Amino acid sequence: MARLKEIDSPLVQPEVVDSVVRQAHSILQSLAENRSAEAAELSRRIGHARAVGGVRPADSLRAAALLFDTTLPVVRDVLIEHDALDEFVGVVSVLHDAIYGRVLAAAVSYVNLLLTQIYESHFMERRRIARELHDQVAHTIAVGMQQLDLRSIDLSRRDGDRADDRLETLRESLVEALVIVRELAGDLRRTPTRDGFGVALHRYADTVAVKGTDIRVGIDGDLESIALEVRDELYFVVREAIRNAVIHSRSGEILAHVVMSDSVFEAVVEDFGEGFDPEKEANDERGTRSGLTSMRERMEILGGTLKIVSSPGLGTRITAQVRL
Repeated sequence: MARLKEIDSPLVQPEVVDSVVRQAHSILQSLAENRSAEAAELSRRIGHARAVGGVRPADSLRAAALLFDTTLPVVRDVLIEHDALDEFVGVVSVLHDAIYGRVLAAAVSYVNLLLTQIYESHFMERRRIARELHDQVAHTIAVGMQQLDLRSIDLSRRDGDRADDRLETLRESLVEALVIVRELAGDLRRTPTRDGFGVALHRYADTVAVKGTDIRVGIDGDLESIALEVRDELYFVVREAIRNAVIHSRSGEILAHVVMSDSVFEAVVEDFGEGFDPEKEANDERGTRSGLTSMRERMEILGGTLKIVSSPGLGTRITAQVRL
């Protein structure tokens, strides 16, 4: 454990350290008793538990390397004691296969969990788009159709001025529907940040800004150095935070600041509006801020964190951070 602490491994965390000890004992025991099937099942369970806890396969691989390095001198001394040093290469090969075979089995569980999280995240995104189409686009078009019907009544009453007002309301409804559809179409693009993270975020802020709300976006650091697929996921998180603020906060000012420094990405979106109770919202299956779940899942998949600080009447501050 001391060696793991030296490299600042997350495997020394109290909730994980017991599985590390069990895995090490199981590896050595399997060498002596040939219990490979049982060992593989243990590795899969441990791999799943570590994935849930945010421990990456790279951390397990470093721990495996330390175990291998620590065990080698012991193996050598035992072979010398039994005058069997000529078997050293064969024993080392078996030890290597036993240790790294466990890492592989655990990594498969980690990948399976990530695939599940990705599916759930995409499912939530599809549900959000479906909800937007139903609640906003369909409603806006229905308002426009209603104005047409009312205009017909106004014309029959020879009320030309009111009929013209109906047309203007219809036009505004269609423009609003068009903006929403364009926004949703942008959501479906595979690479929204291809032209640059800052460009995409400023464009989005200009699209969703409403009268009376000032959205200020600040970008610092080399965000374009981030891999495109990761950059897109991070953009979706920041975009959703801005979107939630626009829809729910009723704040006159929304601040979004994104920075990339020393391989750490951090985005802070803050408003000064109505605020809410994050714990109550998380426990409410019908919560209006379902985008928070999608944001949190995206950050977890990337190995990062999402922190929400909010209170009713005191605004909201959302911080997304990940080391890349």
